[in-house]
Amino acid sequence: MSIPALSELVNRIRRFDGFATVARAMQAGHSGTIDGAWGSSCALATAAVAAEAPSQVLIVLPRIQDVDDFAADLLSLLPDSPVVFPAWESLPKDRSVSDAVYGARLRLLQEIESANPPKVIIASIAALLHPVPSKKSVTASTRTIRVGDTLETEEFLGWLV
Repeated sequence: MSIPALSELVNRIRRFDGFATVARAMQAGHSGTIDGAWGSSCALATAAVAAEAPSQVLIVLPRIQDVDDFAADLLSLLPDSPVVFPAWESLPKDRSVSDAVYGARLRLLQEIESANPPKVIIASIAALLHPVPSKKSVTASTRTIRVGDTLETEEFLGWLV
């Protein structure tokens, strides 16, 4: 029995009776559990769940250091790349858009609100516990500038600062 592609494993696991029960529970808005999965088999189970999910899937991992390896495992099994909701190792005193983690968190929040949100989001518990700006704060801090717009230099510089 040969497997032509890793993605075919996803289709095969979806055909197991026990998996169908989990998928139906999740489609009904309930939780589901797949026990005994470890290592890369967790990514396989996640890809199968994502294939059945009617909307976005949030995968929460216990440790920050596990997120990148899990995302790499999952990448080979999904039709679209999973996205990572990043976390700081420790909270910074000053949150600034020049901070790579802060900027990445803001971009993902905007992507989630877009017309084409990511299907699979991977986060650590720490990432979910770190604060994010309110929607009102982001809207107040956002400014659209188009080609041909005339800007009042002093006012614009003040806004940037």
